[in-house]
Amino acid sequence: MTDNIPDPAIYRGAADVIRANGWHQGSLANSRTNGFRIAAGETALSAERLPVCLIGAINVHTSGDPWDSNDRAWGACVWMRRLVNGAPGVWNDEPERTVDEVLDLLERAAVAAESARAEAAQDGGAR
Repeated sequence: MTDNIPDPAIYRGAADVIRANGWHQGSLANSRTNGFRIAAGETALSAERLPVCLIGAINVHTSGDPWDSNDRAWGACVWMRRLVNGAPGVWNDEPERTVDEVLDLLERAAVAAESARAEAAQDGGAR
């Protein structure tokens, strides 16, 4: 049964968001862009285009908004904890962290989810 294993596309989609928008540390998204503050409701730069952290990227991929988490995003983040031995958001914000490490983690998460789904499907098919 694969219900508790996130869709690997979530992780790859989040990596695409970071590649397109840029990476951020310290909050879900960097709403300070080009020297101006983007207030809620302003359209200077839409939420789905802001530089984002690891969690913000997952949120953008699943909901279109870095601050809007949902069950799919939550499940992907919880499942990824095993890969960083703790909270992915804390891992993202470590001062020595690099964008390449974040992108690598997202790919490792996608591969791990694919493997877990394949194993679960194989186990389910043997019953």
